[in-house]
Parts: sequence; structure tokens; C-alpha cells
Amino acid sequence: MENWLLKRARLTPNKIGLVFENNNWTFSELKMCANTLLNQLYHHKQSLSRVAVLGSNAADFYHLLLALHLGNIETIILNNRLTAQEIKQQTTIAQPDLIIFEEKFTEKLTLSTTDYDSLSLESLKQINSDTALSFSETTIDLSQTTTIMFTSGTTGTPKAVRQTYENHWSSAIGSALNLGLSQDDTWLMTVPLFHISGYSMLIKGLIYGQTVCLIAKFNPDTIINTLTTYHVTHLSLVPTMLEVLLNNPSFRRLGSQLKCLLLGGAALSIDTLEHCIRLNLPVIQSFGMTETASQVVALNHHDARKKIGSSGLPQLAISLKIADTVEPYSTGEILIKGPNVTPGYLNSPLELTEDGYFKTGDLGYLDNEGFLFVSGRQKELIISGGENIYPLEVEYQLKQLPMIKEAAVIGEQDTYWGERVVAYLVVTDIDDFNTDALSLLSKKIAAYKCPKTYYLVKELPKNAIGKLIKRELPNQEIIRLIQPTR
Repeated sequence: MENWLLKRARLTPNKIGLVFENNNWTFSELKMCANTLLNQLYHHKQSLSRVAVLGSNAADFYHLLLALHLGNIETIILNNRLTAQEIKQQTTIAQPDLIIFEEKFTEKLTLSTTDYDSLSLESLKQINSDTALSFSETTIDLSQTTTIMFTSGTTGTPKAVRQTYENHWSSAIGSALNLGLSQDDTWLMTVPLFHISGYSMLIKGLIYGQTVCLIAKFNPDTIINTLTTYHVTHLSLVPTMLEVLLNNPSFRRLGSQLKCLLLGGAALSIDTLEHCIRLNLPVIQSFGMTETASQVVALNHHDARKKIGSSGLPQLAISLKIADTVEPYSTGEILIKGPNVTPGYLNSPLELTEDGYFKTGDLGYLDNEGFLFVSGRQKELIISGGENIYPLEVEYQLKQLPMIKEAAVIGEQDTYWGERVVAYLVVTDIDDFNTDALSLLSKKIAAYKCPKTYYLVKELPKNAIGKLIKRELPNQEIIRLIQPTR
């Protein structure tokens, strides 16, 4: 298969492929930028099979990722929010030939390792290459690993996920079939490029021939200005971002031009969903992971009201089932098979069933129409007095109560019950929080599922895309402790 950047530059050379801070690049110009960087890279080091990159949402970093794609160089995309120790851990696992970093991360990289050749992106751009290779014949082997991303770390030790060209291709085609995308659409990227949700947009931009509007960081004013200027049709967000935007009258007015508000990373509250429905915003909830090269399940906004809490239906090429059950509404581990699924990790084997299904580690069930409902991570399942308690169910009900903005539920060790349910809450006003509201929970879920202790905190710990990091909850500063009377 012809390299996607080369083919796109040949098919639609004058179409704008990237917009960043009032600058734009056509696909032909993106190819030239990538070609120049790749020549400079090979001038610095001729033998390169695997390169680690540490960058941010910026045009130069976008160009670098395209250059590595053009050169068929395995790219380890590091999370720029990692500590120096975490970067060292990941580079030790991945063993790159070179680390390229933005200068603003120099101190972090210096503290993390001196074992690898490294070069700042700014220095790379200054290299005067005496060669001018065109890389015009680059082809793609779909089975080849092209990117390596580490799992978010929400469950502990990170795993280096290998993503092939086929994984990214299948993800892009599956999304196009699900969302009805076309070359005329424009996608606004608010999520990090180092995350699969961001990088997949870069790849989809090449495959679909769409314009990608990149913003440096989440900012409502920047988003609204970009929506207005470039007539954005598609926007990827996590629920917390959406909730902020919904409070902005300008966004509510502009939202009607959107064809898709793609959500991932966390569950959407009923209040937020109903707000979007009233505004006729096309919210599409999804389920995916680093191991599946982004979304594999999506809920069309037309089904949102009747399937509240669902992640939707699997993509056409994806087979999905629940472990150890064929009955609807029976909870078990979510199993996935399809061309989106990674061939494996660098540092550990992929957990598969005997018939080749990937064991996601997520729990959920299918209803009688095949819609997926995610219950939470298998490792987060709470067993109290022999009863299975799914944190997502409790969190979902807590967030419907008055004054509760966010909720996170975990199990604490208990000598009698084995585990006891506790909840960390972010509320609208800690001092004025009415604890009577918590008594309403027992009318919605069984008493054994109700938290025995509530910790009121200023914020919940989250990763770069807003996903909750539950293992860090016990480290949060407790502002107020509530133990309901039974």
C-alpha cells in the first residue's frame, strides 16, 4: 500500500490538511515538511528503526509525527505529563535508537535518562542536510508496527502497546462507516497528540483527506473561535470538556453546525446528555482503548435517549462478546476480536481467549439488541460480603444527586466484609453540602452497594485526557468526611 501521506498529497495536494494558531498547511506542504525533517533526521543518525518522541499539541510536533510515518520508523509516543522516572521506565522498556523532544521538556528528559541518544526538535530543524532524498516511493506493510503507546497507567505498570498500520487503517475505516465521514469534514483536535484519541485523528486526516484543526490546549474561547473560523464539523472531547463548553452561550449557539461530538474516556451523566439532546447536539458516546487503536464501539446520538448509559454497537469489522455468557444483561469481561486489536505488547504477552478474543479487562453486558453497557474495570470490582459491586453503577447514581459534580467509588479493605464501599466526591459547595441528599441513593440502588464513607475533595486525580486515576484517590487531600448513619 502506498504511504498515506504521499497518497494524500498526490490526491488532494491543495486541500488544507492542518490548521494551527492561524497558520495552515496543505497536504502537499505537509509532505514537504515531513520530507525535510526526515532528511535532517537521517543526517543526524543514519540507522533508525525506533524513535521515541516527547512533544505537545503544536505544528512542529505534528510535522515530526508525519516525518516518522513517511520514513516507516517505529514511533514511541511518550506522554509529556509523565515524571522523569516514568519516562525512564518507559524508554527502558521500549529501547529507542533516538529520543526527540521539545526543548521545554529538556529538564524532564535530562533527569529521566542519559542512556539514549537524544536531540531536541528545535535542534533537528536547524540541521543543514547535504542530502535531499524525496522518499517518494515509500510503501506500507500493513502488518508492520508503526506506533508504540503505553497504556495510561491507571492500573499500575504501563504496557507498551504495539499498533500496526492495519490497526490504524481498520480504526479509520470503521469510524468512517460508523460516523459517515467525508473529505469535506473538518475535525477539531482538543485531545493530546500523544494519546490514541489524538494520534488517530492525524491518521484519519490522511486517510479521509480531512482538515485537522489542532489546538495547543483545551480553551473554550479558542475552540469557539476555531469553530467559527473554520466551520468545524467534528469535535472529540471527554465529558468534563463538554460540560465546560455547555456553560458557554457562544458554544451552544454554534453547536448546531456540528455533525458529531465524539465522546470517550468516561461516562456521560444523564443531566449532560439531556442538555445535549435539548440543544440538538449530535453526541456520540464511544468505547475504545490503546490496544484497539481508538474506538471500536460507538453510540449514535439518535439512540442516546433510549440507550442511556450505553457505549453503543461494535464497528462492522469488530466481533464483541461477553465472557462466559450468551444471555443478554449478564455481566462479564468484554472480549474483542478484529483488525483493530494490537498484535501484542513489547514487554508482556497479549491476553487472549482460546478462540482468539482479546481480554480487555473491562466488565460489561450486552442488552437484547446487542448494545454494550460498560460496568467498569475488572480490577476495580468490589466484593463486599460476597456481593459483587460495580463502581460505575454507584458512580452513575451518585452523579444524579443534587450538588454532586463528580464521583469516584473504590473498595477499602475491611476485616469483616473483606471490602467496604467508599466514595470520593467533588460537590458544588463543600461547606453547604446537604448530606440528606446522600440518603436518596438507597432508593436507587441496594443498601450493600451504598458507600459507607464519603470523602469530599477539591478534585479527582485524572490523566491527560480526563480519565480518572483511581489508584491515586487515597492520596487526595480530604476536605470533609461523611459517614452516613444506617
